[in-house]
Amino acid sequence: MSSAYVTRLLFDPNHESFIVVKTTLGEYEVVDGCCYRSFLERRFTEIAFLAVWGTQQVRGYGARLMDYNKERVNQPRLTHVLTCTDNNAVPYFAKQGFNTEISLPQHRWHSYVKAYDGVTLMECVLLSQFNYLNVPMLLKAQKMGVVENLKQVSASHIVHPGLDGCSKKGICVRDIAGLRHQAGFERHQRRNSEQERAEKHVHHAHLQRVLEELKKHECVWPFLCPVDTEDTGAND
Repeated sequence: MSSAYVTRLLFDPNHESFIVVKTTLGEYEVVDGCCYRSFLERRFTEIAFLAVWGTQQVRGYGARLMDYNKERVNQPRLTHVLTCTDNNAVPYFAKQGFNTEISLPQHRWHSYVKAYDGVTLMECVLLSQFNYLNVPMLLKAQKMGVVENLKQVSASHIVHPGLDGCSKKGICVRDIAGLRHQAGFERHQRRNSEQERAEKHVHHAHLQRVLEELKKHECVWPFLCPVDTEDTGAND
């Protein structure tokens, strides 16, 4: 976009804009900003442009800006957010819940959203009962829930005492608490030797069948017999 066009949108009374300002050593610095227009009668908001300062990208400012934008326009009369984003910015908008499948009927937005060359029309459906400013807390709570559930099937959260690295005596692997449990060295986890031998026999027979099938393949002939050292001059 040209600076003249951006200026016209900023001062257009039909558009609203907001910016994120960061204070560094007592000085104010604009990090990012957004300009949008809401069409209440057509139940959607168009993001005219959204920009993040190059040196401040990939730091979460863009995601936070989008959360504020969604919460600012989130009301029962507005159900969708549309934008014609630069093709290079499609991954960013995809992370913010936008997609290229437009569910809003075309007669509502056609001729109202201005398209350009090299852009992609994307849409985000708003949830009126959802507070978008709580997204970070919600994601943190979901992550903690996943971690707690993993504790039921994993021992990765258990911290065992460290080994004595100064000990001159060797350490038996059975004496390492975490390894003893995970490797099945504990007595109550060990099965009788007859069952172990039976399982080993079954596994050996299965692997033997796999090996025989591999030997029948037409491409394995170089590996069937050892290489003649007299032909290659190899010592090993």
